[in-house]
Amino acid sequence: MRALGDPDKTELVLALNPLAFILDAYRQVLMHNTAPDWLHLLLIGCGSAVLVVITVLLMRRFSQYLALRALS
Repeated sequence: MRALGDPDKTELVLALNPLAFILDAYRQVLMHNTAPDWLHLLLIGCGSAVLVVITVLLMRRFSQYLALRALS
């Protein structure tokens, strides 16, 4: 990830792709013994939690429709 060369391009990729950021954070901790950006990790965690809650609510609301759709 850091081999992209251009620091601006690297930061853009890490900001837009949460999985790339998480993998890079693991790499930084394990290989370079540096702490990850906690605010960015918190934002990724909150975004993931919101997506899970929305998914659960949608599944509860449309579960009967989805079951009927799967059977027909």
